[in-house]
Amino acid sequence: MENIIYYLALFTLVFVLRFFKLKKEHNKDFGKNKHKVLHVSLDLIYTASGIVIALLLNLDSKWVPAVFIIYIIFVISSSLLEMASSDEFSDTSKTWIHGIIVVLIIIFSVITYMFIIPEVQKDSNTGSKPKKNLYYVIIPYSDESLEKHVGKNDLKKRRFFHYSEHVSDNLDSLKNHSLKEFRLKVFPLYKEYNLGITVYSEDIKIGEVK
Repeated sequence: MENIIYYLALFTLVFVLRFFKLKKEHNKDFGKNKHKVLHVSLDLIYTASGIVIALLLNLDSKWVPAVFIIYIIFVISSSLLEMASSDEFSDTSKTWIHGIIVVLIIIFSVITYMFIIPEVQKDSNTGSKPKKNLYYVIIPYSDESLEKHVGKNDLKKRRFFHYSEHVSDNLDSLKNHSLKEFRLKVFPLYKEYNLGITVYSEDIKIGEVK
């Protein structure tokens, strides 16, 4: 909102300067020439170049040529209008064309800063994805099937560790995913004893790979 107020203030300043310039040039017949206050379309187009730049920086690259071409058309049209003689265009015609261009520039400025740029930035923020980092996961576990070989008491003191690395943006889902992957890859060494794998979930370590 602040940007559009800033540019509307600049546009108003252009009109004020044009008014006093005409007042000075046509001191005695200002009433007959006051319509020329609207002959500022080229000045407003140059002033609005900052808006065009802001629009180009926020829009998708596919829209850049279209915006650039439209702006060039406005510049060329206003420049030719400034150079046109009274034989080519009457003062009334020039005033009307200037007025239409001025209105279009003001409407374009308001729409750009009140609707287009905020909407593009909103979509950009909504569509942005959380940053994904590389994490390591260490899962401590014991193999109960080894009980027949090392003894139950000694087995309680022995732990194995499964190490893996994953790219993720959520540590909770990463832990669940790692456990599922672990159960698909790690099996008891001696399956004939019908003893399984005990996972110490509370001791799982997750850290970012530097």
